Amino acid sequence: MNLINRTKSKINKDFFEKIAKDTFSYLNEKSNYDFDVVLVSDVEIKNLNKKYRKIDKVTDVLTFNIKEENFLGQIFICIDQVKRQAKKIERNDKEELAEIFIHGILHLFDYNDENEKGYKKMVFLQKEILFRLRKILDKFYS
Repeated sequence: MNLINRTKSKINKDFFEKIAKDTFSYLNEKSNYDFDVVLVSDVEIKNLNKKYRKIDKVTDVLTFNIKEENFLGQIFICIDQVKRQAKKIERNDKEELAEIFIHGILHLFDYNDENEKGYKKMVFLQKEILFRLRKILDKFYS
């Protein structure tokens, strides 16, 4: 996993690596896949969302599947949007970030939330994986 942080937020790479490892294990996927996690600003995620999804607004996560050899793709996460969402639902930032990251990983493995059945499946998996991770999150978040 490659972490590219284009923000001022300080987030430990181990945080993402632990979540990825546990998510891959839960999905029964091999753990030697590579992918990028790119932390971005509101402006950058809005521009990507407009360019690739034709939606002119900020979003929390965008995933781009590439699937070349052992490379799965890229997960772009807007840290400011994650923080706003966490505050709105009265949740701590690290849990919201973890769930958004899990959501991105699920997309890398071709889970789709474009219809109600797919959305419900992804939400269920996110909650299940997050529940397993709650005990270790504090250790990896700075």
